[in-house]
Amino acid sequence: KAHASDTLSDLFNLPVSMEAFEQLQELEAEFSAITLIPSNDSWTYIWGSSHFASSKAYSLLAGHTQADPIFKKLWKTSCQGKHKVFFWLVLKDRLSTRNMLRRKRMHLEDYSCVLCQQHLEETLMHLLFYCPFAKSCWGTLDFAYADNMSAIQIFEAWRALVNVPFALDIFILACWSIWKMRN
Repeated sequence: KAHASDTLSDLFNLPVSMEAFEQLQELEAEFSAITLIPSNDSWTYIWGSSHFASSKAYSLLAGHTQADPIFKKLWKTSCQGKHKVFFWLVLKDRLSTRNMLRRKRMHLEDYSCVLCQQHLEETLMHLLFYCPFAKSCWGTLDFAYADNMSAIQIFEAWRALVNVPFALDIFILACWSIWKMRN
């Protein structure tokens, strides 16, 4: 059994650097100044009520951010689950484009777009919206947009153009078709 006079380094017999040993001594000095009072611990939840709920803990840890309404609409579309997840990845810029693979430090011989001859890096926005191939795909739907818009802004322009309740479904499937052509 260990005694209070034993140091932590004595208990474990591990070699430590001088800096670590000094830090250990400082820690021991701080611990020796603490006086323990025998009493029962009292635990309360930060949100006030005495009932634990994982949703309350999660919202406290994750914080509160306002998500764009397109995220709520996305999960209510009539698209297949794989299309919804695909478009969620598009909105979060997490689709495995060549640019994303570079950011993940995956080595490829070439990071340029495979659908065009412009030798531009294949980013999500280039692949689905700015590439000449993507522009021609959107053009077949009589849809044009500026090259400096975000995916959400491009969708809003699309929604205003088609003005149907299932505009997001069409938009998702058009993006999916371009992605499938690339792959």
